[in-house]
Amino acid sequence: MTRANASESLSLLRPTATLGAWAASWLCGESSPDAVLDTLTAIAPRHRLITDVDGDPAADPLGPADTGTTEILSLLQSATFIELRLPAPGDPHGLPPGNVARQVMRAGEVLLLTTPDDVAPTLLFPGRQLGDQLCWYVSQFEDPATSLTDFQVGAAARDLKEATRTAADVLSDLPTVSSGAKDTLRLELAAATERRTIPLPPHDSSRIDNLLAQAARIDAILDVATARGATFGLTARQGDGGDTQIRELRAITRRAVTVGVNALIIELLGAPGE
Repeated sequence: MTRANASESLSLLRPTATLGAWAASWLCGESSPDAVLDTLTAIAPRHRLITDVDGDPAADPLGPADTGTTEILSLLQSATFIELRLPAPGDPHGLPPGNVARQVMRAGEVLLLTTPDDVAPTLLFPGRQLGDQLCWYVSQFEDPATSLTDFQVGAAARDLKEATRTAADVLSDLPTVSSGAKDTLRLELAAATERRTIPLPPHDSSRIDNLLAQAARIDAILDVATARGATFGLTARQGDGGDTQIRELRAITRRAVTVGVNALIIELLGAPGE
């Protein structure tokens, strides 16, 4: 399994989104460290923390028994602020060029941890999953990342509203959907939505809840559409057009998830520098 698709087999997709939110709740005193440990367990039974982004964890597939959980907790505890980025090819989310950024791009997600002793944020991102053990990488960018100052909850919600209609069109355009049983489709969408839902700590913003819930629903539609298209086959023209729409919609949902999780972190910890 490569770093690019490791998260697809996890019980919680986008584990950095869940971990970042619960870590912020812990740092501000709203949640206990046990809650963060429970989050890590929900992501994967065991964890390893690796400092060499070019290293191959498969060389020592077992490693120390779950020492990564303690190390990750210590790393998060040292942070004064946390930020989520969800980069993808053509959509770097402010990542600078360089080898570390390429590794983060393959993971598709990263937490930027601001600590008092570091000039540049410390990076924490998931890598390979070996059996029931998820490998995490810790590093720093060679150059500073660009701030995401244009990411606002209201704008992201408006984008999702339009994307919802487009996502429904993508699903209905698949020739397999019209011939499939409606009950089966509903079950597929419900299961996909559950996998895409980000478990959040207690907080006071229904706007964030609504934003992330809508992003999960759209991602679920795209997951089902992609799976059905791959299973039953599309013509080249259908495939190219559908892929383009899906990429555009994925960029919108990534932006919404980034906005929602970071807005929650700011609600809990305050804005950077406060």
